[in-house]
Amino acid sequence: MVSYIRACAFIVLTTCALLMTQHAAAKTSALVQARAVGINDSFQLVLTTDQDVSDPPDLSPLQQDFDILSQSKSSSVSIVNGSMTRSTSWVLELMAKREGNLVIPSIVVGNEQTAAVDVTVAATSPAASGAPPSEVDLEIDVDNLSPYVQQQFIFTVRLVHTLQFADASLTEPTVSGGNVIVEKLGDDVAYETTRGGTRVGIVERRYALFAQNSEKIVIEPLRFEGRVSQNRRLGFDPFGRGRIVRKQSDPIEVDVRPIPAEFSGTTWLPARQLMLVENSPDGTADYRVGEPLTRTLTLQASGLSASQLPEIDLPVPDGIKQYPDQPTLENRVSEDGLVAIRQQKLALIPSQPGKVTLPAVEIPWWNTQTGQQEYARLPARTIDVLPGTLPAANAAADNQSQPLQAASPDATGNLSNAPLLQVGDTAGVWPWLSLALAIGWLATVLAWLWSRRQPRKELRARRTQPQMKPLLAAIKSACDDNAAEACKAALLQWANLQWPGSNIRSLGALAALLDGELQAQVHQLSQALYRQRGGGWDGKKFWGVFSAWKTSPGPKTAKPVPQLEPLYR
Repeated sequence: MVSYIRACAFIVLTTCALLMTQHAAAKTSALVQARAVGINDSFQLVLTTDQDVSDPPDLSPLQQDFDILSQSKSSSVSIVNGSMTRSTSWVLELMAKREGNLVIPSIVVGNEQTAAVDVTVAATSPAASGAPPSEVDLEIDVDNLSPYVQQQFIFTVRLVHTLQFADASLTEPTVSGGNVIVEKLGDDVAYETTRGGTRVGIVERRYALFAQNSEKIVIEPLRFEGRVSQNRRLGFDPFGRGRIVRKQSDPIEVDVRPIPAEFSGTTWLPARQLMLVENSPDGTADYRVGEPLTRTLTLQASGLSASQLPEIDLPVPDGIKQYPDQPTLENRVSEDGLVAIRQQKLALIPSQPGKVTLPAVEIPWWNTQTGQQEYARLPARTIDVLPGTLPAANAAADNQSQPLQAASPDATGNLSNAPLLQVGDTAGVWPWLSLALAIGWLATVLAWLWSRRQPRKELRARRTQPQMKPLLAAIKSACDDNAAEACKAALLQWANLQWPGSNIRSLGALAALLDGELQAQVHQLSQALYRQRGGGWDGKKFWGVFSAWKTSPGPKTAKPVPQLEPLYR
C-alpha cells in the first residue's frame, strides 16, 4: 500500500513538472558587449532565444542608427536528465552612424521581442588617446574604486594590439592587502576599431571582484606576453620563431568600505537589485488534509554570487508540516556582472482542516545604487484546507452499513422482498468493520509521512555507498601520484554522487558547494590545471583535507582567487 501511494505521488508531481516546463515562457534577450563605444568602434549585439524558430529576426529597426557590418547564426541543443533545451543565437557586428545616446530598439524574434538597450556613442573610443597606438597596450578599468565589503565591483582589461600573435598569455588579477574573490565573467570578446587613424584589434576580459575585508587593497599589475613573427605586422611567419612582446599594466588601489551602521539585517547583502518570488500551485486548487503541496521560492540578486545568498527562513504555521528539499544555486553572467539565484522547494502537508495562514517572508538587503536598506517581501497568504478524502473501501463500507429490517409475511402468508435481518442483528458488525478500515487507512498515511521524514542524506548515502568506494579510491590514488587531471575526473564523478541532480561539470561549480579548506584546495587544483602544469599542486595535502572534510565539514570560508586560462588556447 505504501509503495502504491508513493508511486501515485511521484506520477502526479512529475506530470505537474512537465506541464510547468511546457508552459514556461521562452527566454529571448539582446546583449551588447559594451554600453559606451566610439563613433569608429564596432561592437557586437547578440540576440538569443530558446524558441524553436526558423525565420531570422527582423533587423530593419537597427538600420536607422547603426550599420550592420556582419552577422552569423548558431544553434545548440542540450539534453540534461531527459530535459531538452534549444538555443539559437544571432551575432551582429554593428557600428553607429552618429554620436550621442542611442537606443538599440526592440527586435522581434519568433513570437517574442527583446528589450531595448541604451548605447552611448562618443566622438572617439572611451579609452583612446588620439595618438597612434603602440604595438601592444593594456587598458584597465574598474567601475567602483570604493565598494562596500563583499560588494561586487567590475574589473575590465583590454588588450589593444596592432600585431598578430601566434602565441600569447595574460596573467590573472592578483590582489594584495586583503582577501578578494575573483570570478571571470563570460568569455573573451574580440573586435576591431580605429585608434589615431590606425586599425587595431582589441581583446576584452571582465571579472567580478568581491573584497571580504574593509580595508585598502591593491590590484597588482597584469602582465602580457606574446610571440610575433619577425618584422611582420598583422601577419604570420611559418619559418621563424618570432620575437617576444611584453606589456605590464599599472596597479589599481581600491578602498573597501565597511558594512554601514544603518543596516539592520542578519546577513549582509549588498546588491544592485534583489527579488524574492514565489511559484506555488494553482490558487483555485483544493488543499486537503494529508495531501502534499509544493511551494517554490526563488531569491535572485544582481551583483552577488550564489554562495552569498542566505537560506530562506520560512516560519511554519500550526496545522502544517514542512519538508524542505535541497536548494539549487546558480550564477549567471549579465552586462552588470553576476546574477545569483537560489531556489528552495518545500513540501507542505496540512494536518487539520480549516483556514491556514502562511506567514509573510521578509529579507533585508542593501541597495548599492541608492545607498539605502530595502526589503524583499512575500505577503502572508491564507489557504482553505478541506478534510481528507476517505479511500473507496471506506465509502463502500459506509454505503453498506445501513440498518436492516426484518421481513414480514404478506396477506398470502409469504415473505415479501423486505430485508431479512433485524437492526439488532448487525449493529455490532459494521461499526467495527468501518473502524478497522479507518485504522488501516490512517496507518498507511502515517507510514508515508514517516518515510518522508527520513533524512534525505541518510537515504542517499545508503543508495550511493557501493558506488562511492571505487571513486574515493581513485581520488586517493590520483592524489598519491600527484595526477591533477585524474583527480579532477574522479572528483567530479564523486561530486555528482554526493549531490544528485546538481549536474556538476567543472571544479568551479564544485567549489561553490564546498566550504573551508577543501574549497581552497579545489581552487588550487583548478589553478594548476588552467596553468597547464601540475607542479603547484600537492596531492597528498589535498587528500588530507578531503578526508577531514568528509569526516567533519568545517565552517565556510572565502574562496581563493582562481587562475585564468591563457589567451588563444
